Amino acid sequence: MLKNLLKKLGGDFILSVSAVVIFNGVIQFLLNPYLTEQLGADKFGTVIYLISLISVVGAFGTAANYSRMVVTAKRECSNGDYNRYFLVVAGIVLAVSAVGLVALKSFDPLYFVGYAALMFMTILRYYGDVEYRLSCNFKGYFVFYLLVAIGYIVGILLFRFTGSWVVTMLIGEALAILFVGLKGKIFKPPFLKKSVNYKENTKAVWTLVPANLVQTVILNADRILVMFFVGAYDVTVFYVATLIGKIVALVTVPLEGLVISYLNKYEDKIS
Repeated sequence: MLKNLLKKLGGDFILSVSAVVIFNGVIQFLLNPYLTEQLGADKFGTVIYLISLISVVGAFGTAANYSRMVVTAKRECSNGDYNRYFLVVAGIVLAVSAVGLVALKSFDPLYFVGYAALMFMTILRYYGDVEYRLSCNFKGYFVFYLLVAIGYIVGILLFRFTGSWVVTMLIGEALAILFVGLKGKIFKPPFLKKSVNYKENTKAVWTLVPANLVQTVILNADRILVMFFVGAYDVTVFYVATLIGKIVALVTVPLEGLVISYLNKYEDKIS
């Protein structure tokens, strides 16, 4: 049994790493270079700043992801418990999106709607992979991130018609969420029905939010600060200069997720 478990663990690790490598490879070697070429270094610096804000609030999705992993092993929870949490997060997204765009002194209502939609869909994507981590279904996990990458590529191909980096990225996020919605369980109805442990589950997720926010702020503060104290062009230069270190740091993400998934599923057998 141990041999089979180790074999599955090795296979799942390869799938997990492959998913992250493909996803980030498309971003770093296709999407970002293409947007830089099309928009220019100055405008792309602004895009990096806006994406950094999305990464910061992505903490709300990560918190829900880890919370559901832990809570599911301990007590009953429902989709409604987390959907109610995301209703509050949606309000926060609107506020952050508005402030982020107003800070650029270029607020446009249509751009605001698209940017807020991208921010919220990205948060849902951060949460969405818990569907596969809960069951240690890393084939599904791989497909999930592969669809995001494919969506980005489709967005690149359509950029000449849309002219919007927001639409380019939104396609990838939407494909992944649609996949979970159709094949998974976490986005199924009843959408707002509370479980008997609603209060405990809500407390658990909000308890994790501050720690995740601190982490994402630390990881993205450099680009945000450079934007306001130096300029958009320098954000692009700074981003490229620090790219290798950030990519290497991402290798720990699939390993961390894999370990948590297996501990969650096999906790009783291990103890």
